[in-house]
Amino acid sequence: MKVKLIEKHWSGKTEAILDCEECLYRPCLHLDFNKGSYTKGRGYTYYYENPDLVCMTSHVHGCPMELPELIAERARCCPAPTFAKARGNPKRQRCKVCGTWHKGVSLRLAKTLPHHPHSRCSHDGVQYDEFAGDAAYHCLDCGQWWDLDSERGLLRPEPYALGETFQEWRDRKCAEWNAKIAKKRAALEVEV
Repeated sequence: MKVKLIEKHWSGKTEAILDCEECLYRPCLHLDFNKGSYTKGRGYTYYYENPDLVCMTSHVHGCPMELPELIAERARCCPAPTFAKARGNPKRQRCKVCGTWHKGVSLRLAKTLPHHPHSRCSHDGVQYDEFAGDAAYHCLDCGQWWDLDSERGLLRPEPYALGETFQEWRDRKCAEWNAKIAKKRAALEVEV
C-alpha cells in the first residue's frame, strides 16, 4: 500500500510517495527527487518534467529485507510531549504542551518518548519571590528561576519551560545592576 505524505518544506514539492507511514520514522529513509530514467554507465537517458519525491533507498536498492527499528525521536514535537488520557484507541490526539496533532504511528511513538532532563517539572509549585528589589518566579520543585514579564503582566512560567538556576539568575542580575550603576556614574561624571 502506498502512502502520500505531505511535506511542505521539500523545495516546493508538496508530496512524497512512501511504502507505508512507518517509513517516515525509519533510519533507512532517504528522500530525494526521482529525476528520470537512469542507466548505469550512461547516466540519465530521460528526465521527467516534474520529478517526484521518493525514498531513494527503496527506489534504487529496494527496501531492506529486515526493516530497521523505528526512531521514536523523529516523532518528537517538543521537549516533553504529553497527551490527555483517552478512552479506547484514539485516531489522533493533540500534545498538551505544544498543541501539535499526532496520529497513527506518530502518536504511538510520541507517547513512548521520555521527557528531556530539563523539562521533567511541570512547575506546579511556583512561588513569587523578590530578591534585592527584582521580582521573579521560583519553582519549589525543580529550583529554577524566571524573570517576571513586565509587558504582559505577572505570568507564571509555562509547564516544562526551561528556566535558570538561582546562581545563573543571580549572576545575570548582578551584571545588569553593575551595568546600571556604571551608566549612572558616567552620567554623574558628565554633569560635574
